[in-house]
Amino acid sequence: MALDNKFRVSELVQSGSRAIISEDPISKTHTFIDGSTTIVSQSATEPYEHIEGERDGELTNYIEKPKYDETQLKKAVDTVIDELIVPPLPPSPPVVPKPVYDDLLERYNQAISDLAEANNTIRNLQAQVAQLRGQIQSLLSQLDAAQVARAIAENQLQQQATAFGDLTAKFSQAIIKATKEASARVSLEAQKEGLTAQKDTLREQILQLRQLVASLQGQVAAQLDILDAEQDRAKQREEQAQQQIEDLAEQAEEQQEAFAAAQLSGQPGTYGQGTKAGWRIAQSEVLAGKPTPLWTYTERDNRVIDKGATAINLFNYDTNPQSFTITVGGDASSSSWLSAARSITIPGRVGDKPGVGYFGVKWSPKTNDTKSTRNRTFSGNVSIKGALGDQFTIAASYKRQVDRADKWSSYGNTSTRSGSEKL
Repeated sequence: MALDNKFRVSELVQSGSRAIISEDPISKTHTFIDGSTTIVSQSATEPYEHIEGERDGELTNYIEKPKYDETQLKKAVDTVIDELIVPPLPPSPPVVPKPVYDDLLERYNQAISDLAEANNTIRNLQAQVAQLRGQIQSLLSQLDAAQVARAIAENQLQQQATAFGDLTAKFSQAIIKATKEASARVSLEAQKEGLTAQKDTLREQILQLRQLVASLQGQVAAQLDILDAEQDRAKQREEQAQQQIEDLAEQAEEQQEAFAAAQLSGQPGTYGQGTKAGWRIAQSEVLAGKPTPLWTYTERDNRVIDKGATAINLFNYDTNPQSFTITVGGDASSSSWLSAARSITIPGRVGDKPGVGYFGVKWSPKTNDTKSTRNRTFSGNVSIKGALGDQFTIAASYKRQVDRADKWSSYGNTSTRSGSEKL
């Protein structure tokens, strides 16, 4: 910016940094615009009406340095030119009255003095402004540091909140475990509060009736002994109650096992049981004396001599419904000569009657392994897994007389039924 731009210089002196309109208030950077025709109106943030970009930055221009002939310059130094110099004019007569001139001179001198004083005041104020700006920058730095500290504190607070949440969860579990003890302790705490209130009353009476101090203190000590004895007895009662609960739970588990053991009967090897569930092959389909509970035997290639069972009953000893997962394994899984339902849900026990239901198994002719030996037995199994933890595995066998592919028709199905037993 040129120094001869008096309007711009006075504007900067009067308004300070407010006259620099190219500064961004957030990033503190300057953006310069060239060739704009947009007029910016005067406002609180724009103190002067102007064309956008014309007052940003500095004005520059190209300066050309002339080239002189040094010989001619040396000649010009010794040249005296006086024909254009006129003789001095005679002094002009006074045209202003002396009192007026003196008064104006005094005013002029006073104005110069006032101007100098005003300039001093302006410089002092500018120094104060610079000092205040320094303080503002310092405060802004402190504010940034405070914001950083606040962010760190918030992160620490978040970490502490997470740790507090974990601690709260553990504390909640501890509270749940101490609920029984707290229930028995409530009445004792109430008695203790009552005794404490009595003790406070006795203390007030001590201040008024000092002659009764000895007897009242004896009564308070006796009451405290009674309270300790009551706490000991309550703790003993709580321990006895806990022991009784454990004994009852053990008895219930023993009764459940005894109940499960008393439910099933039938041909040996055709049933099994656990603590919460049991199984039994439909007794009307049991083939006595066979190597496995599930057995089939084919003769030639189109006749089934021994037809295996087509239904397996399940029993639920728990009072709630229980689901069972069923899988076929061994050679039966890869050769598909035995298949079953995948799952079934059995209703809960009612009184001494367990929940019942059954799922079907399907026998299919074996069409592979045609180059094997005659009278070969293939092994498989049916696995049953209860939702309450019991697991059973029922062995299955497929004996084939010939080494040709079987041609007989499949029998049985993979349907399920809850609520009834297949006898």
